[in-house]
Amino acid sequence: MRRTIVMTLGLLAAGCAEIPHIDSVYPPLEMDQTVQRLILDSEFGAAAEIDVLFVSPELAQYIRDVRTQRDPHRNLQRLANLFRSKGDLSMQYDVTATLSASDAFARRRGNCLAYTHLFIAMARKIGMRVRYQEVLGVEQWDAVGDFVVLNRHIAAYGNFDQSGTFAVDFGLVVPTSRRFGRIVSDDRARAQHFNNLGAEALTGGDSEGGIAFFNRSILIDPELSYVWTNLGTTYSLLQRYEEAEWAFAEALRITPYDVSAINQIASLYDRIGRDDLAAAYRKRSERERGRNPYYLFRDGVNAIEAGDPELALRNLQRAIKRQPDEMHFYLQLGKAYALSGDARAAKSALLQAEELMETDADRVAMSRMIEAICAGVLECVLNSEEAIPAPLTVGIHGWPWG
Repeated sequence: MRRTIVMTLGLLAAGCAEIPHIDSVYPPLEMDQTVQRLILDSEFGAAAEIDVLFVSPELAQYIRDVRTQRDPHRNLQRLANLFRSKGDLSMQYDVTATLSASDAFARRRGNCLAYTHLFIAMARKIGMRVRYQEVLGVEQWDAVGDFVVLNRHIAAYGNFDQSGTFAVDFGLVVPTSRRFGRIVSDDRARAQHFNNLGAEALTGGDSEGGIAFFNRSILIDPELSYVWTNLGTTYSLLQRYEEAEWAFAEALRITPYDVSAINQIASLYDRIGRDDLAAAYRKRSERERGRNPYYLFRDGVNAIEAGDPELALRNLQRAIKRQPDEMHFYLQLGKAYALSGDARAAKSALLQAEELMETDADRVAMSRMIEAICAGVLECVLNSEEAIPAPLTVGIHGWPWG
């Protein structure tokens, strides 16, 4: 059985509706008791702190060598260009490389969180106002051994004095509104950093090291539900079921309809023979999956990959009904229609996606979808006079997953 681990690079919004009470097996704890018992008193301790934005002497010298001008827009573009696939930094994308700014600079590699640490550290050093921004709609599920890992995405967001805002994503500069994502604090980004390290340790077979990283993440920001879920998953693997239940309960206190936490606690009750509780939580999971547009979207994509366009269309249409302004939903809807042979509907879906494009990263996604449809994998549906113009393809190293 595979277990879900969340690599925190973007946080999906969750509902806060009242949930039915379900009895627990072990005595429940209040929030402060949970932190005390699971984190502060943990035999595994907490990983040592890391200053993810620390600027090493070598990085500081490199920043000084980057010529800056009075025009902040040119400074932004020059700095961002360093991160492009053929930029002077020669950065290599590595989804497993959760590194601090200085380490990413020294090794010239990193995942999207490491890229963002490095960009923000450099940008602030030359006087720019830049923050972290979680990006929605680009989540990716990967199988890693016995685990299913949800990779989410993060980028940089900033603003000039009087001339608007921007986002920087793998070297792409995007004038944008805050609808591009969700601004998060430095502390939350640092908590996400430790969560990633914990997930990497856990999937690499080091459960105890994973707990130490998750503990540090929670000490920095105790309100990230998926870190509690990851902690509970780790304790469950160690057959420490009481601690696991406490962690899952805390995750569900923060995000009552966190499907990963619900599924994990159901699996826990299976293992300890509480079929009644397992069934109750599975029922909750099914209800939530039917309401969460991002899970419907994922099911639609899975159906496309399985060659079932009818199921894909049902799930994607339901997702769009609940979240009508998500560009990626329409991209996959177009692919599903093309797979079903409905060229007109596929074209209509892509035109709707085009209306929602805001960033160069969106245009990259659109270009790749058109290529997938037209490259012989599926019948090309964009060969008439009504076809949408080919969007600009922007050089980018790797796909923007964290």
